[in-house]
Amino acid sequence: MFDYKIPMRAFCTVLLSSYASHALSYEAGDALPGWMLQDAPIAHTLAVDEIEVSGNYLLVNDTVDFLDIREKMIGESALLSGDVGDLSGVSGGVNWGIESGLMLFARSSAIDLDTELGSAALFGELDSDKHLSTLSSQLGARWRIPKLNNQRLVVSLEALWQQNSSDDFVLRFNQVDAGEMMLTFSSPKEIRISGLEDSGWQARLLMDHMLSRHSFINGWIGMASYSAKSEVSTDITYAPIRTNFDRKFDIQEDQIQAGVGLNWQIRRDIPLQLFYEFRKIDREERGGDQPINSSTLAKFTNPENLAAETSNHIVTGKIGIWMTSRLNLSLTGKVMSNQFLGIVPHYNNTVTSRFFDKMYGYVGVGVSYVF
Repeated sequence: MFDYKIPMRAFCTVLLSSYASHALSYEAGDALPGWMLQDAPIAHTLAVDEIEVSGNYLLVNDTVDFLDIREKMIGESALLSGDVGDLSGVSGGVNWGIESGLMLFARSSAIDLDTELGSAALFGELDSDKHLSTLSSQLGARWRIPKLNNQRLVVSLEALWQQNSSDDFVLRFNQVDAGEMMLTFSSPKEIRISGLEDSGWQARLLMDHMLSRHSFINGWIGMASYSAKSEVSTDITYAPIRTNFDRKFDIQEDQIQAGVGLNWQIRRDIPLQLFYEFRKIDREERGGDQPINSSTLAKFTNPENLAAETSNHIVTGKIGIWMTSRLNLSLTGKVMSNQFLGIVPHYNNTVTSRFFDKMYGYVGVGVSYVF
């Protein structure tokens, strides 16, 4: 008979040595197994040569309505009716630890936001495009500051470039209240919002403070600057309306951002993340060569005379479970006090700004794998 004790003992020794070597390869500030990195605003980075790939399915509808926000947003409104506010889409990202304390990342998303409107006093019954499709992408880097990095404190600088673009949105109607008269059309007229895009940069200082082996708090402060473009046109020939709805918008949006968070391992394989972020928006808008008659434009775009929103409060919660040491499943919920204000800058121009007083949120189901 062969004696398998020595080969088995040798195999176990090699296996344990390999595991120990892998465990010891982590430095202070590396995201250790059991924590979630993905798109979290934390200072930790991946270890050298680690790659994390993640994907999420995003959803809101009358069945999946996070905290009943969609139902509260629609309320009894005749304008916001039907499936308006529904959202579906996907997002994904890749994080790559290219060297000690330096991580590159790329993220993208594609969402469809339901925009089918009902009726309005100024236009009567409305026929609008059912979806606004938006593509977003980010490229960036996160660098841990060596002199501010130890077993309890991790400080990093992060910079990224972001770009968003959306399909055209068209609103059709058969009548419009022009004030001195009611205009009725033999065939539908339209207002079209096109050329929806923005791009810009964001820079943040991130800090994590370890409370224990299984919990840490984090905070960040940053700034961002975006250039957003959009165009509004109409086939109505009535001059007071056409003059204000036939123009291009060039928007400069600057932001100050700050946030705090809690990261807690409920169990070693069940991490929980809670983040709060405040964004202050300073927006300068120019409407082509001709001055905008704001009183006339407001009649059609802001009949309630709402003030433009200048800030957004964003709360994100995520819980995950590690199915293996490399595979993670997660559930995310996000709530925004003023919809996508400061998140997708080109959504916000003179024609659309009145819709940003609405709270909004969605849920996401995700999976990630660390190589």
